[in-house]
Amino acid sequence: MKTNSIIEQKKAFTQVNLKFLVAIFFSIFVSIWIALKADKPDSIGFGGFIYIIGPGLIGLFTMILYLIFSMIKPKWKIILGILSILLNIGIGFYYMFFVK
Repeated sequence: MKTNSIIEQKKAFTQVNLKFLVAIFFSIFVSIWIALKADKPDSIGFGGFIYIIGPGLIGLFTMILYLIFSMIKPKWKIILGILSILLNIGIGFYYMFFVK
């Protein structure tokens, strides 16, 4: 019984990865939503797309990095997943408060 749990932890892709990928995907939408809450001047024009494109691209890059690092270090997939979600939400707040 104990050997199965050890083998299960060392697999690169499991149900845990799928759950974190879905959570990271939703955190991308949350970061875009947070970024769109920023005070933008009325004369911003097409510059307002940066509030959609920036967090979206960074979020996709974070998701790809999560997949790569979970293959390299399968033991760290939970920590990497939580850090990826927090990074995406932090990017949303960064765009909300610091990008003008």
